[in-house]
Amino acid sequence: MQCAPTSEPDLSACYAQAGTEIAKNICNGKGREGFMRFIVFAILGYILFRLTKGLLYSSQKKYTDNISADENEMIKDPYCHVYIAKRDAYPAKLKGEALYFCSEECLERYKKERI
Repeated sequence: MQCAPTSEPDLSACYAQAGTEIAKNICNGKGREGFMRFIVFAILGYILFRLTKGLLYSSQKKYTDNISADENEMIKDPYCHVYIAKRDAYPAKLKGEALYFCSEECLERYKKERI
């Protein structure tokens, strides 16, 4: 027997034949409401997840962009004239000037020849 959600006068017959809570909810139209409620909560949860992820990612990206711009700057070794990333260089302050070298070997050679 098919239970029609709009036939309110004959619901007792539908309940008697169905015998389960799920069938009773379908007869009353509550099955659709429960499913729609689930869909609405799933969509709201997804939107909340995306907003949270977006906020965390955007703040993290700003932080890493500021650091990487300075660290990825290419600088020239004053001894062997090789260009290297600033983050990989060996820094030294000689005669008040900040210098960056590609290796400790170049730094030591520069010190011996120039100082």
